[in-house]
Amino acid sequence: MKRRIVPFLLSLCLLAVPSCAEDAVTEQNETELQEDDMTQQEFFEILPAIAKTAVTVDHAKPEGEIALGQSKIGGKPHLPADFEWPTYYGMGILDDGKATRPLSFMAQINLADVKSYDAENVLPESGMLYFFYDMETMRWGYDPEDEGCCRVYWIADGTALTERELPAELDEMQRIPERAITFGTKASYPMFDEVNERYTVAWESDRPWQAYMDELERLGASETDSLGMNSQLLGYPETVQGSMLRECELASNGVYTGNGFPEMTDAEAADLRARSQDWVLLYQFGSILDGVDEVMFGDLGSIYFCIRRQDLAARAFDKVWLILQCG
Repeated sequence: MKRRIVPFLLSLCLLAVPSCAEDAVTEQNETELQEDDMTQQEFFEILPAIAKTAVTVDHAKPEGEIALGQSKIGGKPHLPADFEWPTYYGMGILDDGKATRPLSFMAQINLADVKSYDAENVLPESGMLYFFYDMETMRWGYDPEDEGCCRVYWIADGTALTERELPAELDEMQRIPERAITFGTKASYPMFDEVNERYTVAWESDRPWQAYMDELERLGASETDSLGMNSQLLGYPETVQGSMLRECELASNGVYTGNGFPEMTDAEAADLRARSQDWVLLYQFGSILDGVDEVMFGDLGSIYFCIRRQDLAARAFDKVWLILQCG
């Protein structure tokens, strides 16, 4: 029987929602590239240097029982006995007022499984990484009040784990079906909107987006044919509604962006652009629609757990900010 997890108001996706891992080049070199104006050809020449390695996350129905501590999405998490289940205080779709509710368990990643795929060596080498999100309120991430709608935890290796029952308050629509995870890698390049946010390029083509896609294809990459339905760790986010760098920086610092970005002077805009470069993708969780299970974020969208590169290096996973985008 199909299991379906979908918000009641898919029309929300039609709202104009404005829109995260170390780079293959050094941070200093990347900054220099961002500040210098480039011709189209000069930008194409640096593309191989700014490529990242994304860790692909493929999840399939388990053929047998999932072992304790195995990487997976959904089901019952494997947690320390004293783990305190995270909650979020916010407005649900059918609520008359705000309420406190438990977050849905999204995924657990055994970092030992990922180590050989983490080409930039930015994740902890061992332990478990857990992802939670409020599937009831399904926050977008453009409101400072969305803080806490997701949680990420890193549990060090050697900690005793036990299978944990889900909170009774989570109904069927808020429970992610259990699937085992396998990992791989792929070359990852920024989406066109993120290119324009990170770099100043004098495009020669009157169709710069197409020129960029043609160059990616020449490099052996191409635009995904399943946008919004792919999952990955690290790399550049496969965005559905444009770059999310500035949105992460503003909303996480108390600035509401649901009606667009605030007016700024040129100096303020340049400062925001510089600060937003710190944001990178930690985990992209795409919608699932395969005839067996349905897990949907809006209308076939994705949720993106984003983090500043310095917070990732410090293992400050409590600083993660979440963005939801859909078609």
